[in-house]
Amino acid sequence: MPDHAYEPAVRDIATRYDPLITVADDRWNPLAGVTAHELFTLWRRTAWTQARRLAAARSAEELRSASRAVESNAAAWGTLLAAVRVPGYDAVRDTYCRGAGHPAANPPRNAWTARPLPLPAGLRSP
Repeated sequence: MPDHAYEPAVRDIATRYDPLITVADDRWNPLAGVTAHELFTLWRRTAWTQARRLAAARSAEELRSASRAVESNAAAWGTLLAAVRVPGYDAVRDTYCRGAGHPAANPPRNAWTARPLPLPAGLRSP
């Protein structure tokens, strides 16, 4: 079953953050769509499992334990995703991010008001 959010997400990430992500564009790379579907399925399943665990916590310790599991999972995925590097590409990506592709230069808009949405402090232009 195709994930209909995948292609628009890849295009948006390429436009706002990093054009190299288009290697994962399933319009020309069929393996990318299949792999992403499995990955997204895993992430969604994990998110629901963790949400149920958080909601079911009956004590402060159970809540802390469930929260640590969420943080640990996020850190593990962040570490894994950050480990995928293209030699020499950091400078290209950083230059792109400082330009028109950076979300602060082209912020997402509220669909109802067409006003820019606020960005987290780390994504604002210096």
